[in-house]
Amino acid sequence: MKNIVCLFFLLLACFCGTAQQNIQTDRPDQTENTALVPKGRFQFESGVKHEQASSDELEVELPEFLARYGLSKRVELRLQGQFMYEKADRETFGLHELHAGAKIKILSEKNGFPAVSLMGQLQIPGIEAGSFQTHHAAPEVRVLLRNTLSKKVDLGYNAGVRWDANTMQASYSYTFSPNIKLSDQLHAFVESFGDFPVSRHGHQWADGGMALRLGSDLQLDFSLGMELTKTEGYHHFFESVGVSFRI
Repeated sequence: MKNIVCLFFLLLACFCGTAQQNIQTDRPDQTENTALVPKGRFQFESGVKHEQASSDELEVELPEFLARYGLSKRVELRLQGQFMYEKADRETFGLHELHAGAKIKILSEKNGFPAVSLMGQLQIPGIEAGSFQTHHAAPEVRVLLRNTLSKKVDLGYNAGVRWDANTMQASYSYTFSPNIKLSDQLHAFVESFGDFPVSRHGHQWADGGMALRLGSDLQLDFSLGMELTKTEGYHHFFESVGVSFRI
């Protein structure tokens, strides 16, 4: 009987320890989190995003999605993409992009040094809809870093390179995102991010938003962003709402 009681409390402690690992997502900001999905767990992150590219051109992602699976304590598998409605000279709807890849944990945060993870993925060509079709398997690599500044503030930042799936020209990118814990369930962020193609001018953005956690495995979010540079004389802007869950 004593052994059964001890076993019960041991299992309870293990369950409680697992339950306390709150969901950590890669949205709604552009900065990829260093955290991985726990081993054996599946996480799905999805949202609807509207982007105004000019006064008479818009894009709506219906939806954008990211599926993540914890393969081990140091590796997660990822499938990311979006279905898009685009209205410009003509209307197009369908699969816009699909990427498959992995995130690998390199270092835990310690003694002021940041947590470090590495993310790599490959855009799968030839499966997109209509005018979204691409011709090459295009890789992307990002280094992901995060520092805890206080009990309520942490800082996430990324640096990476991505190749265009049609031209295979490289584009370098960065993100910089302070995160503020407003309560145990609610946090906010502000962010600067940009990309710098080797053959044309770069794009610089600023955005911000909030995420609300409902329990340990469910999160709602929204974000707003605006291009600080101009593309063809116009400042792009976007709005996004999303939901993420873990099983």
